[in-house]
Amino acid sequence: MSSRLREIARENATILAAGGYRTRSGRLVSVAAALEESKAGTRLYGPNQVIPDEQLSAGAHDTAIEVTAESSTAAARRLVEAQDGPHPVAVLNFASARNPGGGYLRGAKAQEEALCRASALYETLLMAPGYYEVHRAGHSAFYTDRVIHSPGVPVFRDDRGELLDTPFRAGFLTSPAPNAGTIRRQEPERAPDIPAALARRAERVLETAALHRMDYTVVQYGRPGLGGDEAARAWAELRPVAVISVGGVVLSAHNVETLKRAGARAVVTVGPTRVPGAHALVLDQAEVGARAAAHLLQRGRRRIGVVVPVEGGLEPFSGPRLEGARRAVRAAGAAGAVALPMARTEESAAALAAGWRSGGLDAVFAYNDEYALLLVAALHDAGLRVPADVAVIGADDLLLGRLLRPRLSTVRFALPAGERLAELVDRAVREPAESAGRYGPAAAEAVRREST
Repeated sequence: MSSRLREIARENATILAAGGYRTRSGRLVSVAAALEESKAGTRLYGPNQVIPDEQLSAGAHDTAIEVTAESSTAAARRLVEAQDGPHPVAVLNFASARNPGGGYLRGAKAQEEALCRASALYETLLMAPGYYEVHRAGHSAFYTDRVIHSPGVPVFRDDRGELLDTPFRAGFLTSPAPNAGTIRRQEPERAPDIPAALARRAERVLETAALHRMDYTVVQYGRPGLGGDEAARAWAELRPVAVISVGGVVLSAHNVETLKRAGARAVVTVGPTRVPGAHALVLDQAEVGARAAAHLLQRGRRRIGVVVPVEGGLEPFSGPRLEGARRAVRAAGAAGAVALPMARTEESAAALAAGWRSGGLDAVFAYNDEYALLLVAALHDAGLRVPADVAVIGADDLLLGRLLRPRLSTVRFALPAGERLAELVDRAVREPAESAGRYGPAAAEAVRREST
């Protein structure tokens, strides 16, 4: 939890109660009318079918799934500013089932909390108490197929938390994702039902968007350890014309075929290896580990740990990163890099930090920025200073790593610009018979900031 983020939540409450705010230039910006209109229009839909079968359009529609290196609200702003007519934009809020805004008021850091900090979304969620009452009364981590539609919500902060000179408005579709980890622990016999539940949830969200004639929907979908089969089945339900798969989702040739049978004309993977049948932007994961370890060695550290996530499905990334770090350490003649198993939870990070002094390590490559930020906080709580006692470096160059203190050192890939990826997808869609290509590997570089 962050005191700075809690303060933003308090500031937002003051702004919305006053109906506006002043920009740095002193200009008064009003959001009162937009907020009241949005709150008045907020509705709860589901769990049953939102649009009757007889009212569904029989026409053909192409769906393009595009992955861009930006936040949900940044993507929404881009789409709003690119419009040449009245085309409502919707942002999917993969939300807490039981608490409006999740941990927004407490300064938590996840997608829903970021959306609430940037906008008046939290105020509109309070207008749909039935959504939360149903889920608080239930016991299953599948939750329900309910969707809150918040229309025309004023968005008035950017990703850095700065107030916008000119707010914009976007719709929000709030729906809970099944908690797969909890289901597998508490209801393992129902785990095979997760993909179907997710597909049904996506159908309700898209029905709600269609009901309100939202032409553009920004979807952020994924979680650590998401399997290729599960992802492919869920994406296939959307009948996409193109799919770009990034992050921890590792697709197989069979998954690519599943997507193509569902109508995808192009599948582009961004990951450690090329997948048969898909265009591939190859990222050398071993190089990430090697760059991280080399940076720590250059900073004078010699006893280096490497975080290895315990979540399933990340081995194609974590294994090469560990081996790359070990290769760099061996080449420098230093002691071997020590593997440090850790889950992406505060409890796991705290347990690792509690035993840190006994391990004698003076630096750590924490797999990626998310694990690194968890570990930095845990080390601080354990009385260890970063970087004086422990130097920490992550990977993937998340914006949050630049906002918190100490600023997080990281390893990033020199990825092609969004326009380049868009051109690749467009060409692949227009010429699906063309042989799948391989691009890369992309170069990796270490970025030094305060944590090392």
